[in-house]
Amino acid sequence: MLSAACPKDKETRLTMEVVSRIVQSIAELTGPCCCKAFVRVALGVAEAACGEIWGISFSPTKEPICTHGEVHPHGCREEKCPYFAR
Repeated sequence: MLSAACPKDKETRLTMEVVSRIVQSIAELTGPCCCKAFVRVALGVAEAACGEIWGISFSPTKEPICTHGEVHPHGCREEKCPYFAR
């Protein structure tokens, strides 16, 4: 979306900053790992970045709530997860 490439300065820096935010947000969710939570948090960070970079805002119709805790192979983080069905 930014056409980032090695010879480009601002575009590459913005891309790396967003990637860094996403990785940090995922790191804060580990233990046990949950791919669904990782994707949800990555999309949230990307959405916020779109707002900062382009002024684009996405309005979710509702907050995502996970309903897969019972089938998680490594055990659900439950209350530690921002998407856990309370």
